[in-house]
Amino acid sequence: PLRRRLESAVSRRLFGDRVRQYQLLKNLGTAMEQTADLDELLPRLAQAVRDGIGASWVQVRLCEVDGNWLAEPMGVAGDVSNDSAAGVDLVHAGEQVGRIDLGPKPGGYAAADLELLTTVAAQATTAVANVRLATQLKEGLEELSTSRIRLIAAQDAERRRIERDLHDGIQQEVVALIAGLRLARN
Repeated sequence: PLRRRLESAVSRRLFGDRVRQYQLLKNLGTAMEQTADLDELLPRLAQAVRDGIGASWVQVRLCEVDGNWLAEPMGVAGDVSNDSAAGVDLVHAGEQVGRIDLGPKPGGYAAADLELLTTVAAQATTAVANVRLATQLKEGLEELSTSRIRLIAAQDAERRRIERDLHDGIQQEVVALIAGLRLARN
């Protein structure tokens, strides 16, 4: 048992805590797989990163296409302070979609922690971009449905107007012509 503990400690010292890193990636994958809404995804992402890396706090923010930071939705795990110790941008197809900021960690961040954060950020970027696209598609579908309803209502109104014009205008002229023809025949 002592030998196994010693080998485990040496392995953790040389290679980092692989079990913790594996668990972080597994939890993150499960969270992203089960979430289709940014309001749920971002807090889960923040909590998974905090648990996996051991940060005092984690904040995940998104930005708009023009580069301004969105106030909502935002993922937060822990008590956020202004002193960010590390962070990584979420970049998809050359466009910044967000950022993950980490609070200080006792003892600082090892290179393996920052490498793990970069790996997690790559996965999170894809998930956030997919959820954003799904949201945009949903909004576009709702707008298309609303537009379709307006178009159908306009078509119905135009059809009623034409029916009214036919009934009130042409039909009365045809009846008058028929009456005039009868009169002329008589």
